[in-house]
Amino acid sequence: MQRIAIFDLDGTLLAGRVWPAFIKHHFSQKVHRHEAGAYLVRNVARYLLYKGGLVSRSVVWEVFGKEIITMLRGMDDARATPILETIYHKEISKQLDPMLLERWESLGKQGFSRFIISGSPDPLLKIIGKHLEATAAFGTLPEKRAGRYTGQIVGSLCSDQEKARRLTEYLAQQSWDIDWAASYSFADSFSDLPILQLVGNPTAVRPDSELYAYAQAATWPILGEPDNKI
Repeated sequence: MQRIAIFDLDGTLLAGRVWPAFIKHHFSQKVHRHEAGAYLVRNVARYLLYKGGLVSRSVVWEVFGKEIITMLRGMDDARATPILETIYHKEISKQLDPMLLERWESLGKQGFSRFIISGSPDPLLKIIGKHLEATAAFGTLPEKRAGRYTGQIVGSLCSDQEKARRLTEYLAQQSWDIDWAASYSFADSFSDLPILQLVGNPTAVRPDSELYAYAQAATWPILGEPDNKI
């Protein structure tokens, strides 16, 4: 039987979030600054609505995730891939959490197959997975027309049950026999319960308030301080 380790990205393996890395890159490199600015304005407005209690955190976060791909709108892979590589090397790689990277490396040495699953764009997840030598990485699928990103996504945001669905579908395609009881999962949000509950060794990482309460009640390990930020 095979053992696996599942890592969320934003707020878990990555100490911060993906979207500020896109904003910083686009403004500093003068790439798609209009799209980056529009994304920032729209989502700051939604964040203020959330802080005012007018919309839920989950709704705001879902839109944050879905709209990241607008910052690649109109690009084909020939243009987008070098940009995503730059975002990884200059922004993402510097924010990878040393504590989680240690777990990542340790589990790899023990023979675990390692997966990264996130609501961030799939093309970026594939690049991160390549550099970290992940078995596979899954993110939100961007729509393309005539080979160019439209700024829309295909299907659902890769969150909640969709994360578990994407992973288990992949494992079924590989015909792997998984030792779920001996496997691990790491995530920071209550919405990640579907991937945390798959395994015998779930860990809450800088959990939001709901996951923190759940993890305490379930006596799960908790890494880092609870995070009440969006």
